[in-house]
Amino acid sequence: MDVLYYHKEIEANVQEYWGKSQIFKATESIEKEKHYCLSMLPYPSGKLHMGHIRNYTIGDTIARYQRMQGISVLNPIGWDAFGLPAESAAVNNKSIPSEWTYNNIKYMRKQLKPMGFSFDWSRELITCKPEFYIWEQWLYVFLYNKELAYKSKTVVNWCPTDKTVLANEQAVNGCCWRCNNSIAFKRLSQWFIKITSYADDLLKELAYLTYWPINIKDMQRSWIGKSKGIGIVFNIEAKDNSLNIYAINPELLLKATYIYISVYHCLSLLALKKNVKEVKGFITGCLKTKLGEPHSYQEELNTDLYAINPLTNIKLSVWVVKHIIKDYGTGISIGIPSIYIEDFSFAINHRLPTEICIENKSTYGNPQKPEAIMNKLIKTNKCNQKINYSLKDWCISRQRIWGVPMPMLLKPKKVVPVAAKELPILLDESLLVNSYMLVTNIKKNVKWYKVIYKGKDVYREPDTFDTFLESSWYYIRYVCPDFRKSMIDIKATNYWLPVDQYIGGIEHAIMHLLYFRLYYKLLRDAGLVGFSYKEPVRKLFCQGMVLAEAFYYVDKSIKWVSPLNVVTRYNNKDKLTKLFDLDGNEVKHAGIHKMSKSKNNGTCPGKVLEIYGADALRLFIMFAAPANIDIIWKQSGIEGSYRFLNKVWKIVYEHVELRYVLPFDVNSLNKEQLLLYKEVNKSIINIVKDIKERHSFNTSIASIMKIVSKLVKMPKIKELDYSLSKELLNLTIKVISPFVPHICSILWKELNNRKAIEELYWFNLNKTTIEPICLSIIVQINNKVRGSIEVPMNIGEALIKDKLYLYEKALRYFKTKKAYKIIYIPNKIINILALK
Repeated sequence: MDVLYYHKEIEANVQEYWGKSQIFKATESIEKEKHYCLSMLPYPSGKLHMGHIRNYTIGDTIARYQRMQGISVLNPIGWDAFGLPAESAAVNNKSIPSEWTYNNIKYMRKQLKPMGFSFDWSRELITCKPEFYIWEQWLYVFLYNKELAYKSKTVVNWCPTDKTVLANEQAVNGCCWRCNNSIAFKRLSQWFIKITSYADDLLKELAYLTYWPINIKDMQRSWIGKSKGIGIVFNIEAKDNSLNIYAINPELLLKATYIYISVYHCLSLLALKKNVKEVKGFITGCLKTKLGEPHSYQEELNTDLYAINPLTNIKLSVWVVKHIIKDYGTGISIGIPSIYIEDFSFAINHRLPTEICIENKSTYGNPQKPEAIMNKLIKTNKCNQKINYSLKDWCISRQRIWGVPMPMLLKPKKVVPVAAKELPILLDESLLVNSYMLVTNIKKNVKWYKVIYKGKDVYREPDTFDTFLESSWYYIRYVCPDFRKSMIDIKATNYWLPVDQYIGGIEHAIMHLLYFRLYYKLLRDAGLVGFSYKEPVRKLFCQGMVLAEAFYYVDKSIKWVSPLNVVTRYNNKDKLTKLFDLDGNEVKHAGIHKMSKSKNNGTCPGKVLEIYGADALRLFIMFAAPANIDIIWKQSGIEGSYRFLNKVWKIVYEHVELRYVLPFDVNSLNKEQLLLYKEVNKSIINIVKDIKERHSFNTSIASIMKIVSKLVKMPKIKELDYSLSKELLNLTIKVISPFVPHICSILWKELNNRKAIEELYWFNLNKTTIEPICLSIIVQINNKVRGSIEVPMNIGEALIKDKLYLYEKALRYFKTKKAYKIIYIPNKIINILALK
């Protein structure tokens, strides 16, 4: 055994062994329990960041622990390969997206493998491959035939920067979720999936997600937004039209003085058809308005229409305003100036009534109870009880080329699904190279879009799928990646599903995780998955982000400087005075931020691996903070992890050099040795609980470090010391191996263990190891030692006092003396202060 810890050589050799032995290949065994451990698949951007490393280290630790229980483990990896970054890179480089994507995958795969993650690489998925997305096209046709997918002309969120439509979930605070620029509205014909048909299921079945973070469930519950109210019909005076208003508090109708409607309401669009210059200019101007811009109450339009309040028969003027949220309720709101200050300002500005005078209020119930109001409306046939959801159907059309082509043909005034035998529809990447454009401009690309259907010319649907579709069902394809007969192999899904542990960021709460749940329910109801569990994932763990200090200086614009290139300057009192970069520019500290390219504060995993190795990086990532909390990257932290691994290596080296051969026998241990043996075993029991039940990995590692400190101090004079040392080292290496698998694989062999640690089950702790640990507590009387008593470790003060009064020497003393104070130092001393 080498005297020093050479991480490069160790990790390379161990990974070569893992590769040749195929030790992490998942197998289905009826005789074994299964565990499906899944980390959210990465986008092949070209570089791994520390967020990836943290996510996969958490997953790998759990997967390795489960394998050591004798469980069949599936821990797969793949690539979410479609999307805008690849398309933009192709345009900028006059290439095709697949080249950029596959080159990035190749590079990132090389980055991942040195980390030693126990992925089953034989199941690797790439979502831009036709053998994957053929089933996505097939399913969409299936949903269309089941009337769960449809095309509709509607107002949609439009990102002018990315030049594509966004789903409601992707419009975050009026900005694009990807580029963070303001979005606008467009009226387009788009494709949808009826997620609203599953709104109730998505809401009710949150109850089955016992092991999901509460905040994730609350966010989904809020986004679905179920509310109970009434639908009320307001007739338009002298017109055949009416307004359907949704109200949660019907008693407020008594105070309504006017109505305002959304720009996107059908009455507004009818006004647009009249081609009145003022109306057209107002509405089209609002449609171009970007979300997130402050609205003004001067930006409204009087329709000159009046709606009749069915409760009071009072005429209410109807106004179009651009600030009404287009997706809430019916796109209509009632103005109540006597309650809401904004409505009061609007009424004053337009000389509208601020209050309604009702002579006989008792007619509507006293004091205007909601039940009385509702009963009156029901009698007039103008009201019905209604449940409303904030959730709207999922818009899955994207006006990009690098995505899954939609399996639909466009005939005049008709849509025809592509037949199953014609799938997959392959995309033509050359469209991007020849002329960059929106895919909706099909006239310039007739060669690809124009096809013959039943002897007639038709056009392919030019839109592609939202890339969230691929990430909504990829986890199922992992269990049957080579199955060609159908989208899903039910036999394989019955074994592996549901996912036992899913790991990913909280930022996916109302996008990916909501679509993920929806897609499973679609597949379940289509009979494509056979197991009875109502949700696709049992346990969800959301890891924290990796943060780092950020530095910058201003030269016409902000220039971000890598923390590695920042030099500090101190005064003669060791007080920090200035910060400089390597070029001499004075820089400013911007605080702690998420590692990102934009702030140049990321740390390259490759450089860390070169200096410290994968095990040290894994250990630091897991030890720095609880896994669900953000961590701050510190060079000193990983240096500390590296020193700890060197300490463990040194302990084993010194042990091996003694070359004793006495086998371990717990019955041969003396009192002190047995105490240490039991302490270590008790610590290991708690460590196992932290890993398995609480996912408290940092406290597990802290406990392991305490064990190692005890092993350093342990005497190794006799052969019996050696045998105990080997036993405790074996236990320690086994318990730490899920965190730092490379060094443990070698140390296990150096301790002359025949079976490889990767093939071991966890621990078979015998009764001796879990019996209460007894200690000798020194008994003092008036600060003088009078003897000792045996008590269980960590016994409480009240119990030890009871034990003391049974102690013969103390009882003999108390016959003539009276105790006035007892001082107890846990696990060490009890001192009786007695009056003479």
